[in-house]
Amino acid sequence: CAEMIKGGVTSFADMYYFESDIAEATAAAGLRALLCESILKFPTPDAATYEDSLAYTRDFIEKWQDHPLIKPTIAPHAPYSNTEETLRKSAELAQQYNRPLMIHIAETEREQHDSIEQYGKSVVPWLKDQGILDVPIIAAHCVHIDEHEMRMLKKANGSVAHCPSANLKLASGIAPIAQ
Repeated sequence: CAEMIKGGVTSFADMYYFESDIAEATAAAGLRALLCESILKFPTPDAATYEDSLAYTRDFIEKWQDHPLIKPTIAPHAPYSNTEETLRKSAELAQQYNRPLMIHIAETEREQHDSIEQYGKSVVPWLKDQGILDVPIIAAHCVHIDEHEMRMLKKANGSVAHCPSANLKLASGIAPIAQ
């Protein structure tokens, strides 16, 4: 938080674990944040099961939902780290609390290839089938989406966080932001 304040950053989004603790530090620093608790199909540092992750996230949202600086929400990490069930339950939770949802989408070519091979659809249409586009979303990365998927995200009122530093680290490419 101190580094962000020094650089003039007044608001940020964060995704991963112990977001309630991050909310405490962020509020104490006086920053605004969209804090997104991760949901995965396997154990994480703050939850032994995805059911525990959902319960933690529900508690996190209820605790922070009325705070003037903190916007708590849910983040099913990515299609490949979740199941149809965990994605649907994440979307239901976001809908129940009228919260946006953050998710990594099409960060690598392999993710698109695996989605087509496994489900017969590219990532964005498959996520639509799981209800993910029924709530406002922040789609992280989107390096390997096509024009049809871009239109789907636009129609769903989705936003893209393109994460150039992470994409360079993985050598996954550059999101087609201009498009």
